[in-house]
Amino acid sequence: MKIRGLRIELGEIEAELLAQPAVREAVVVAQESPSSSRLVAYVVPQADSGLDTNSLREALGQRLPDYMVPGVVVMLEALPLNANGKVDRKALPEPNFEEKCEYVTPSTPEALQLAEIWQKVLGVERVGETDNFFELGGDSLLSLQVMSHVQALQEPRLNFKLFDLMQKPTIADLLGVRNHTEILPKGAVMLNGECRHQPPLFCIHAVMGTIFDYQPLARRLQGICTVYGLPCRMLADPEHQDTSLDAMADAYVEVIRRIQPLGPYRLLGWSLGGSLAAMVAARLERQGQDVTQLALIDPYIPGSGLHSEDSWQKEFAGFASVILPGVSLDVLDGLDEDSQEPREEVLAFKLEKLMSSYDEHGREGYAAMGSEQLARIFCVARRLKYLSLQVDALPKLYCAVDCWWADGRLQEQKQALAHQLGQPPRYSTETSDDHFSIITGKTLLLKIVEMLQKVDNSRDIYMADKLLI
Repeated sequence: MKIRGLRIELGEIEAELLAQPAVREAVVVAQESPSSSRLVAYVVPQADSGLDTNSLREALGQRLPDYMVPGVVVMLEALPLNANGKVDRKALPEPNFEEKCEYVTPSTPEALQLAEIWQKVLGVERVGETDNFFELGGDSLLSLQVMSHVQALQEPRLNFKLFDLMQKPTIADLLGVRNHTEILPKGAVMLNGECRHQPPLFCIHAVMGTIFDYQPLARRLQGICTVYGLPCRMLADPEHQDTSLDAMADAYVEVIRRIQPLGPYRLLGWSLGGSLAAMVAARLERQGQDVTQLALIDPYIPGSGLHSEDSWQKEFAGFASVILPGVSLDVLDGLDEDSQEPREEVLAFKLEKLMSSYDEHGREGYAAMGSEQLARIFCVARRLKYLSLQVDALPKLYCAVDCWWADGRLQEQKQALAHQLGQPPRYSTETSDDHFSIITGKTLLLKIVEMLQKVDNSRDIYMADKLLI
């Protein structure tokens, strides 16, 4: 079914409600409010659970796109049943649509202008800065009316489009009058300034788990599109242990859809990040979302031998030479060859000696870190490499794929990628850069900037048509 022009799966919402420990029974319906249809959840809490409706909606917001979170949650002692023992939806009590969130006064002249437009279009008496356009009764037709009024003002500071309104349905988020870091979900970092006229680009970490290597690209894309980096959770949370690339891809889809609830999506991944980006793209496609850009930068291909079983001592020497190019590795002599896995304190000590004797500038982002942090990165990289070796193949995709290859990448590996994805790349080129320099090489940066600089003027028409179907 559709509400506000968006496809809604009531069963999916009910499943997420029932997954909450404090919920025993749940049913979700679409009921008429004074101005439009709204989602209403009826829940029966577990005995002595102390279930709070606001906390429940917040928990759903972490699992579902905003437009699938019920605007009203009604607590019941029991769901009404018919003679067949099924939920009698007609007997469900009428919800109280007058329940409102705390009113927040528009804090800027532009916010006030937009609030007045919403009031006129929606026919409501008052609109606050944090009120949700769709929860106030907005739909696809009314969103087009809002855009018409905004464009008639010819106000440069109200420079947003229909796509932005669908993603950020509150005035605060739409105009950026709140600190973005306060609303950005955990697991993502904004790498450049916010840009509203194109969909963002999501860059997924490589085997070292960090997103430093995407910073040169993010700078080049300043003013062209927002770049979000998705680092590995194990870096920030030492207690967390990722169990598979599949589970990681599931988590990254959740983070991405909390930032951008609807497609079209644009993804980029370098090395292991390429594999993860392809896995994320497949999941978005299964959810009925459009992926219009999937850039794979010299990606890891399962079964290709790019990641092989090397000793950790050899890997550590390679790690040091990447983050501190040209450093003398003599200090690494004497590493315990009998140790099965590296101890972080030993690695930190060796890295401290390396860094103290190093006069050059290291790889961007890494050289400014302490030896303990770098030792942690290496251990995370070991874990990610292990998980990558458990993957048999990448999923088949429907979206177009663009590939950049490091100098000397074997043709059979390129063919293996096409076979696993079920299609040859739309764009494929080999650069003169090696695997570690390709992500910051001019060839790659210029081409990606060129691709993303092409503003799709038909996107708003596409979004409007999609919402009106």
